[in-house]
Amino acid sequence: MSGTDITSSHAPLRIAAFTFSYLPMMTGISSLVHERIACLLKRGHTVRLFHPQVPDGDESHASGSTGLDELAGLGNFSAVSFPTVRNPLRRSFPEAASHKVWDDCKLLEDFSPDVITVDEAAGLYGAASGWLKGYGKPVGIRYAQKHQVPCVNLLQTDWQGYCEHYIGATAFRIAVPAVRRIMKPIVTGYDSNLTPSRFLSDRNRAIYGERVEYLGFHGVDCDRFCPENTRFNPIPDDSSPIILSAGRIAREKSVWQLLKAFRQVQLKVPDAKLVVLGRGPLLKSFRHKAAAFGGQVLVPGAVFGDQLKGWYARANLYWTASTTENFSAGIMESLASGTPVIAAAAGGNIEQVIDGVSGYLVPPRDHSAMAQNSITLLNDSGLLEAMSAAARGRALELSLENSTERLLNYLQKLIHKK
Repeated sequence: MSGTDITSSHAPLRIAAFTFSYLPMMTGISSLVHERIACLLKRGHTVRLFHPQVPDGDESHASGSTGLDELAGLGNFSAVSFPTVRNPLRRSFPEAASHKVWDDCKLLEDFSPDVITVDEAAGLYGAASGWLKGYGKPVGIRYAQKHQVPCVNLLQTDWQGYCEHYIGATAFRIAVPAVRRIMKPIVTGYDSNLTPSRFLSDRNRAIYGERVEYLGFHGVDCDRFCPENTRFNPIPDDSSPIILSAGRIAREKSVWQLLKAFRQVQLKVPDAKLVVLGRGPLLKSFRHKAAAFGGQVLVPGAVFGDQLKGWYARANLYWTASTTENFSAGIMESLASGTPVIAAAAGGNIEQVIDGVSGYLVPPRDHSAMAQNSITLLNDSGLLEAMSAAARGRALELSLENSTERLLNYLQKLIHKK
Protein backbone atom coordinates (compact mmCIF):
# COMPACT_ATOMS: atom_id res chain seq x y z
CA MET A 1 0.00 0.00 0.00
CA SER A 2 1.22 3.53 -0.74
CA GLY A 3 -0.96 5.49 1.64
CA THR A 4 -3.13 7.25 -0.94
CA ASP A 5 -6.43 5.92 0.46
CA ILE A 6 -6.53 7.02 4.08
CA THR A 7 -10.26 7.35 4.73
CA SER A 8 -10.78 6.98 8.47
CA SER A 9 -13.13 4.42 9.99
CA HIS A 10 -13.17 6.45 13.23
CA ALA A 11 -15.71 9.08 14.23
CA PRO A 12 -14.15 12.54 13.77
CA LEU A 13 -12.23 13.73 16.81
CA ARG A 14 -11.21 17.17 18.04
CA ILE A 15 -7.55 16.77 18.91
CA ALA A 16 -5.46 19.34 20.77
CA ALA A 17 -1.79 18.70 20.00
CA PHE A 18 0.97 20.36 22.03
CA THR A 19 4.51 19.91 20.73
CA PHE A 20 7.94 20.64 22.12
CA SER A 21 9.33 21.23 18.61
CA TYR A 22 7.88 22.17 15.25
CA LEU A 23 9.00 23.48 11.89
CA PRO A 24 11.07 25.47 11.01
CA MET A 25 13.16 23.75 13.72
CA MET A 26 14.72 20.92 11.71
CA THR A 27 14.29 18.08 14.19
CA GLY A 28 12.79 14.61 13.99
CA ILE A 29 9.99 15.67 16.33
CA SER A 30 9.12 18.60 14.07
CA SER A 31 8.87 16.44 10.96
CA LEU A 32 6.99 13.60 12.59
CA VAL A 33 4.45 15.87 14.30
CA HIS A 34 3.79 17.62 11.01
CA GLU A 35 3.28 14.37 9.10
CA ARG A 36 1.01 12.90 11.77
CA ILE A 37 -1.22 15.97 11.90
CA ALA A 38 -1.46 16.05 8.11
CA CYS A 39 -2.59 12.42 8.15
CA LEU A 40 -5.17 13.12 10.87
CA LEU A 41 -6.58 16.07 8.90
CA LYS A 42 -6.83 13.97 5.73
CA ARG A 43 -8.83 11.46 7.72
CA GLY A 44 -11.39 14.13 8.64
CA HIS A 45 -10.32 14.93 12.21
CA THR A 46 -10.07 18.47 13.57
CA VAL A 47 -6.69 19.46 15.01
CA ARG A 48 -5.42 22.50 16.86
CA LEU A 49 -1.63 22.61 17.07
CA PHE A 50 0.09 24.41 19.96
CA HIS A 51 3.69 25.00 18.92
CA PRO A 52 6.69 27.01 20.17
CA GLN A 53 7.40 30.47 18.84
CA VAL A 54 10.72 30.74 17.06
CA PRO A 55 12.33 34.10 17.93
CA ASP A 56 13.36 36.32 15.01
CA GLY A 57 17.01 35.79 14.28
CA ASP A 58 17.11 32.34 15.87
CA GLU A 59 19.29 29.98 13.85
CA SER A 60 16.40 27.51 13.63
CA HIS A 61 14.34 30.04 11.68
CA ALA A 62 13.87 29.61 7.94
CA SER A 63 11.37 31.82 6.16
CA GLY A 64 8.49 30.02 4.48
CA SER A 65 9.19 26.63 6.04
CA THR A 66 6.83 26.49 9.01
CA GLY A 67 4.50 23.93 7.46
CA LEU A 68 1.43 25.67 8.90
CA ASP A 69 0.17 26.81 5.49
CA GLU A 70 0.25 23.24 4.23
CA LEU A 71 -1.79 22.00 7.19
CA ALA A 72 -4.24 24.88 6.92
CA GLY A 73 -4.87 23.90 3.31
CA LEU A 74 -6.14 20.52 4.45
CA GLY A 75 -9.03 22.07 6.41
CA ASN A 76 -10.22 21.65 10.02
CA PHE A 77 -6.92 23.01 11.29
CA SER A 78 -5.87 25.86 13.54
CA ALA A 79 -2.61 26.74 15.24
CA VAL A 80 -1.55 28.72 18.29
CA SER A 81 2.05 29.53 19.21
CA PHE A 82 3.07 29.67 22.84
CA PRO A 83 5.81 31.98 24.19
CA THR A 84 9.39 30.77 24.32
CA VAL A 85 12.67 31.89 25.86
CA ARG A 86 16.29 31.22 25.02
CA ASN A 87 17.51 27.88 26.29
CA PRO A 88 20.69 28.52 28.30
CA LEU A 89 22.04 25.02 27.53
CA ARG A 90 20.99 24.63 23.90
CA ARG A 91 21.05 28.08 22.38
CA SER A 92 19.85 26.81 19.00
CA PHE A 93 16.68 25.44 20.55
CA PRO A 94 14.04 27.76 22.10
CA GLU A 95 12.45 26.60 25.37
CA ALA A 96 8.82 26.99 26.46
CA ALA A 97 8.30 30.04 28.65
CA SER A 98 7.13 29.59 32.25
CA HIS A 99 3.50 28.95 33.25
CA LYS A 100 3.71 32.41 34.83
CA VAL A 101 3.86 33.83 31.30
CA TRP A 102 1.19 31.75 29.55
CA ASP A 103 -1.63 29.42 30.57
CA ASP A 104 -2.23 26.15 28.72
CA CYS A 105 -5.81 25.96 30.04
CA LYS A 106 -6.73 29.32 28.54
CA LEU A 107 -5.37 28.25 25.17
CA LEU A 108 -7.63 25.20 25.24
CA GLU A 109 -10.85 26.85 26.45
CA ASP A 110 -12.31 27.84 23.08
CA PHE A 111 -11.40 24.56 21.38
CA SER A 112 -13.04 21.93 23.64
CA PRO A 113 -10.95 18.93 22.56
CA ASP A 114 -11.98 15.29 22.82
CA VAL A 115 -8.38 14.36 23.58
CA ILE A 116 -5.06 16.10 24.22
CA THR A 117 -1.70 14.83 22.97
CA VAL A 118 1.59 16.26 24.19
CA ASP A 119 4.66 15.53 22.10
CA GLU A 120 7.59 15.38 24.49
CA ALA A 121 6.04 16.56 27.75
CA ALA A 122 9.40 16.38 29.52
CA GLY A 123 10.88 18.86 27.08
CA LEU A 124 8.01 21.31 27.56
CA TYR A 125 8.29 20.85 31.32
CA GLY A 126 11.94 21.95 31.23
CA ALA A 127 14.14 18.89 30.74
CA ALA A 128 15.90 20.37 27.69
CA SER A 129 17.40 23.13 29.84
CA GLY A 130 18.04 21.02 32.92
CA TRP A 131 14.86 22.57 34.38
CA LEU A 132 16.41 26.03 34.34
CA LYS A 133 13.64 27.10 31.94
CA GLY A 134 10.48 25.51 30.57
CA TYR A 135 6.79 25.62 31.44
CA GLY A 136 7.43 24.23 34.92
CA LYS A 137 4.23 22.16 34.96
CA PRO A 138 2.99 19.17 32.97
CA VAL A 139 1.25 20.70 29.95
CA GLY A 140 -2.42 19.84 29.38
CA ILE A 141 -3.09 17.95 32.60
CA ARG A 142 -5.08 20.58 34.49
CA TYR A 143 -7.52 21.10 31.62
CA ALA A 144 -7.82 17.35 31.04
CA GLN A 145 -8.65 16.62 34.66
CA LYS A 146 -11.15 19.47 34.91
CA HIS A 147 -13.02 18.48 31.73
CA GLN A 148 -12.53 14.71 31.96
CA VAL A 149 -10.75 14.26 28.64
CA PRO A 150 -7.74 11.99 28.07
CA CYS A 151 -4.29 13.57 27.99
CA VAL A 152 -1.45 11.50 26.53
CA ASN A 153 2.30 12.08 26.70
CA LEU A 154 4.03 10.99 23.49
CA LEU A 155 7.65 10.42 24.48
CA GLN A 156 10.11 11.27 21.72
CA THR A 157 13.57 11.84 23.15
CA ASP A 158 16.17 9.62 24.76
CA TRP A 159 16.91 12.09 27.55
CA GLN A 160 18.87 9.43 29.40
CA GLY A 161 21.12 8.96 26.38
CA TYR A 162 21.67 12.71 26.13
CA CYS A 163 22.59 12.92 29.81
CA GLU A 164 24.95 9.97 29.57
CA HIS A 165 26.55 11.53 26.51
CA TYR A 166 27.22 14.86 28.25
CA ILE A 167 27.82 13.94 31.90
CA GLY A 168 28.66 10.23 31.71
CA ALA A 169 26.75 7.07 32.57
CA THR A 170 28.02 6.92 36.17
CA ALA A 171 26.99 10.50 36.94
CA PHE A 172 23.56 9.88 35.43
CA ARG A 173 23.00 6.75 37.56
CA ILE A 174 23.77 8.83 40.64
CA ALA A 175 21.28 11.48 39.48
CA VAL A 176 18.42 9.05 38.71
CA PRO A 177 16.67 9.34 42.13
CA ALA A 178 16.59 13.15 41.85
CA VAL A 179 15.38 12.99 38.25
CA ARG A 180 12.58 10.61 39.29
CA ARG A 181 11.37 13.09 41.89
CA ILE A 182 11.38 15.92 39.37
CA MET A 183 9.55 13.87 36.75
CA LYS A 184 6.95 12.39 39.10
CA PRO A 185 4.20 14.86 38.03
CA ILE A 186 4.55 13.63 34.46
CA VAL A 187 4.59 9.98 35.52
CA THR A 188 1.36 10.27 37.46
CA GLY A 189 -0.46 13.08 35.64
CA TYR A 190 -0.92 11.78 32.11
CA ASP A 191 -3.37 9.05 31.28
CA SER A 192 -0.65 7.32 29.27
CA ASN A 193 3.04 7.77 28.50
CA LEU A 194 3.61 6.23 25.06
CA THR A 195 6.83 5.54 23.17
CA PRO A 196 7.23 4.83 19.44
CA SER A 197 10.03 2.30 19.97
CA ARG A 198 10.59 -0.62 22.29
CA PHE A 199 14.04 0.76 22.98
CA LEU A 200 12.66 4.01 24.38
CA SER A 201 10.04 2.17 26.39
CA ASP A 202 12.72 0.13 28.15
CA ARG A 203 14.91 3.18 28.54
CA ASN A 204 12.24 5.36 30.14
CA ARG A 205 11.20 2.80 32.73
CA ALA A 206 14.32 3.87 34.64
CA ILE A 207 12.58 7.25 35.06
CA TYR A 208 8.86 6.66 34.60
CA GLY A 209 8.61 3.17 36.08
CA GLU A 210 5.88 0.95 34.66
CA ARG A 211 3.73 3.87 33.50
CA VAL A 212 5.36 3.68 30.08
CA GLU A 213 3.82 1.82 27.19
CA TYR A 214 5.14 0.99 23.74
CA LEU A 215 2.92 2.02 20.83
CA GLY A 216 4.36 2.44 17.35
CA PHE A 217 2.83 5.86 16.71
CA HIS A 218 5.58 7.12 14.37
CA GLY A 219 5.44 6.46 10.66
CA VAL A 220 6.57 7.85 7.33
CA ASP A 221 4.45 9.25 4.52
CA CYS A 222 5.41 6.91 1.70
CA ASP A 223 3.69 9.12 -0.88
CA ARG A 224 5.56 12.25 0.16
CA PHE A 225 8.90 10.46 0.42
CA CYS A 226 9.42 8.11 -2.52
CA PRO A 227 12.05 7.16 -5.14
CA GLU A 228 10.23 9.24 -7.76
CA ASN A 229 11.36 12.38 -5.93
CA THR A 230 14.52 12.29 -8.02
CA ARG A 231 12.55 14.77 -10.17
CA PHE A 232 13.47 17.27 -7.44
CA ASN A 233 17.17 16.41 -7.71
CA PRO A 234 19.00 19.42 -6.19
CA ILE A 235 22.19 18.67 -8.20
CA PRO A 236 20.93 17.50 -11.62
CA ASP A 237 24.30 18.04 -13.33
CA ASP A 238 26.29 16.05 -10.78
CA SER A 239 26.42 12.24 -11.05
CA SER A 240 28.72 11.71 -8.06
CA PRO A 241 27.77 9.05 -5.50
CA ILE A 242 26.00 10.90 -2.69
CA ILE A 243 26.04 9.97 1.01
CA LEU A 244 23.40 11.92 2.94
CA SER A 245 22.90 12.69 6.62
CA ALA A 246 20.22 14.96 8.09
CA GLY A 247 19.34 16.31 11.52
CA ARG A 248 20.70 18.54 14.27
CA ILE A 249 24.40 19.17 13.93
CA ALA A 250 25.20 18.63 17.57
CA ARG A 251 27.57 16.69 19.76
CA GLU A 252 24.96 14.14 20.88
CA LYS A 253 24.43 13.19 17.21
CA SER A 254 28.08 12.05 16.89
CA VAL A 255 28.51 14.22 13.80
CA TRP A 256 32.31 14.10 13.83
CA GLN A 257 32.11 10.39 13.09
CA LEU A 258 30.65 11.29 9.70
CA LEU A 259 33.77 13.18 8.64
CA LYS A 260 36.06 10.41 9.91
CA ALA A 261 34.12 7.78 7.96
CA PHE A 262 33.98 9.89 4.82
CA ARG A 263 37.74 10.40 4.86
CA GLN A 264 38.10 6.61 4.47
CA VAL A 265 35.41 6.42 1.80
CA GLN A 266 37.27 9.00 -0.27
CA LEU A 267 40.28 6.70 -0.51
CA LYS A 268 38.25 4.04 -2.34
CA VAL A 269 35.48 6.11 -3.95
CA PRO A 270 37.21 9.40 -4.73
CA ASP A 271 34.26 10.98 -6.54
CA ALA A 272 31.83 10.43 -3.61
CA LYS A 273 30.31 13.40 -1.82
CA LEU A 274 28.92 13.74 1.69
CA VAL A 275 25.90 16.02 2.17
CA VAL A 276 24.95 16.95 5.75
CA LEU A 277 21.61 18.75 6.16
CA GLY A 278 20.47 20.59 9.26
CA ARG A 279 21.40 23.22 11.80
CA GLY A 280 22.60 23.14 15.37
CA PRO A 281 25.23 24.38 17.80
CA LEU A 282 28.11 22.77 15.87
CA LEU A 283 27.09 24.04 12.43
CA LYS A 284 29.80 26.69 12.18
CA SER A 285 32.64 24.43 13.35
CA PHE A 286 31.36 21.53 11.23
CA ARG A 287 31.40 23.72 8.12
CA HIS A 288 34.92 24.83 9.00
CA LYS A 289 36.19 21.24 9.17
CA ALA A 290 34.19 20.28 6.07
CA ALA A 291 36.10 22.91 4.07
CA ALA A 292 39.22 20.73 4.37
CA PHE A 293 37.55 18.17 2.07
CA GLY A 294 37.81 20.45 -0.95
CA GLY A 295 34.16 20.74 -1.83
CA GLN A 296 33.40 17.05 -1.39
CA VAL A 297 31.46 17.71 1.86
CA LEU A 298 28.40 19.93 1.43
CA VAL A 299 26.69 21.53 4.45
CA PRO A 300 23.78 23.61 3.08
CA GLY A 301 21.99 24.03 6.42
CA ALA A 302 18.30 23.39 7.03
CA VAL A 303 16.42 22.16 3.95
CA PHE A 304 12.66 21.69 3.54
CA GLY A 305 9.94 20.79 1.06
CA ASP A 306 10.76 19.51 -2.41
CA GLN A 307 14.47 20.17 -1.93
CA LEU A 308 14.57 17.89 1.11
CA LYS A 309 12.61 15.19 -0.71
CA GLY A 310 14.99 15.54 -3.63
CA TRP A 311 18.07 15.01 -1.47
CA TYR A 312 16.64 11.86 0.10
CA ALA A 313 15.81 10.36 -3.31
CA ARG A 314 19.03 11.49 -4.99
CA ALA A 315 21.27 10.02 -2.27
CA ASN A 316 22.84 6.61 -2.78
CA LEU A 317 23.25 6.04 0.96
CA TYR A 318 22.06 7.58 4.21
CA TRP A 319 24.25 7.76 7.31
CA THR A 320 23.55 8.27 10.99
CA ALA A 321 26.26 7.81 13.58
CA SER A 322 23.97 8.92 16.41
CA THR A 323 23.55 6.58 19.37
CA THR A 324 20.74 8.67 20.90
CA GLU A 325 18.03 8.18 18.27
CA ASN A 326 14.62 7.06 19.48
CA PHE A 327 12.88 6.40 16.15
CA SER A 328 14.64 8.49 13.56
CA ALA A 329 12.62 10.51 11.05
CA GLY A 330 15.69 10.73 8.81
CA ILE A 331 16.02 6.96 8.67
CA MET A 332 12.34 6.49 7.81
CA GLU A 333 12.36 9.21 5.14
CA SER A 334 15.47 7.69 3.57
CA LEU A 335 14.00 4.19 3.53
CA ALA A 336 10.79 5.51 1.95
CA SER A 337 12.91 7.21 -0.72
CA GLY A 338 14.58 3.90 -1.55
CA THR A 339 17.88 4.91 0.02
CA PRO A 340 19.69 2.23 2.08
CA VAL A 341 20.75 3.28 5.58
CA ILE A 342 24.01 2.70 7.41
CA ALA A 343 23.42 3.44 11.07
CA ALA A 344 25.00 2.99 14.47
CA ALA A 345 23.61 -0.18 16.06
CA ALA A 346 22.06 1.69 18.97
CA GLY A 347 18.74 3.04 20.18
CA GLY A 348 15.75 2.85 17.88
CA ASN A 349 17.98 2.44 14.81
CA ILE A 350 17.97 -1.29 15.48
CA GLU A 351 14.19 -1.42 15.11
CA GLN A 352 14.18 0.51 11.84
CA VAL A 353 17.06 -0.89 9.80
CA ILE A 354 17.13 -4.60 8.91
CA ASP A 355 20.84 -5.35 8.97
CA GLY A 356 22.11 -6.67 5.65
CA VAL A 357 18.73 -6.16 3.97
CA SER A 358 17.68 -2.48 3.97
CA GLY A 359 21.09 -1.27 5.05
CA TYR A 360 23.74 -2.03 7.64
CA LEU A 361 24.00 -1.61 11.40
CA VAL A 362 27.54 -0.92 12.57
CA PRO A 363 29.05 -0.81 16.06
CA PRO A 364 28.59 2.59 17.74
CA ARG A 365 31.48 5.03 17.19
CA ASP A 366 33.03 2.68 14.62
CA HIS A 367 33.55 5.01 11.68
CA SER A 368 35.73 2.44 9.92
CA ALA A 369 32.85 -0.06 9.80
CA MET A 370 30.54 2.68 8.50
CA ALA A 371 33.06 3.51 5.79
CA GLN A 372 33.76 -0.08 4.78
CA ASN A 373 30.08 -0.99 4.40
CA SER A 374 29.57 2.16 2.36
CA ILE A 375 32.48 1.33 0.07
CA THR A 376 31.08 -2.17 -0.47
CA LEU A 377 27.67 -0.82 -1.48
CA LEU A 378 28.95 1.99 -3.68
CA ASN A 379 31.15 -0.47 -5.59
CA ASP A 380 28.41 -3.10 -6.09
CA SER A 381 25.52 -1.68 -8.13
CA GLY A 382 23.53 -4.92 -7.93
CA LEU A 383 23.69 -5.05 -4.14
CA LEU A 384 22.88 -1.34 -3.91
CA GLU A 385 19.82 -1.79 -6.14
CA ALA A 386 18.58 -4.76 -4.08
CA MET A 387 19.00 -2.86 -0.83
CA SER A 388 17.24 0.16 -2.31
CA ALA A 389 14.18 -1.98 -3.11
CA ALA A 390 14.31 -3.54 0.36
CA ALA A 391 14.55 -0.09 1.94
CA ARG A 392 11.34 0.99 0.24
CA GLY A 393 9.64 -2.23 1.35
CA ARG A 394 10.72 -1.64 4.94
CA ALA A 395 9.29 1.89 4.83
CA LEU A 396 5.91 0.58 3.70
CA GLU A 397 5.86 -1.57 6.84
CA LEU A 398 6.53 1.62 8.86
CA SER A 399 3.94 3.68 6.99
CA LEU A 400 2.26 6.75 8.45
CA GLU A 401 -1.18 5.31 7.74
CA ASN A 402 -0.47 2.24 9.87
CA SER A 403 0.99 4.24 12.76
CA THR A 404 -1.82 6.83 12.73
CA GLU A 405 -4.48 4.11 12.75
CA ARG A 406 -2.72 2.51 15.71
CA LEU A 407 -2.70 5.81 17.62
CA LEU A 408 -6.35 6.58 16.80
CA ASN A 409 -7.45 3.16 18.04
CA TYR A 410 -5.62 3.81 21.30
CA LEU A 411 -7.06 7.31 21.75
CA GLN A 412 -10.61 6.12 21.05
CA LYS A 413 -10.29 3.50 23.80
CA LEU A 414 -9.12 6.16 26.27
CA ILE A 415 -12.03 8.43 25.34
CA HIS A 416 -14.55 5.64 25.88
CA LYS A 417 -13.05 4.90 29.30
CA LYS A 418 -13.70 8.51 30.38
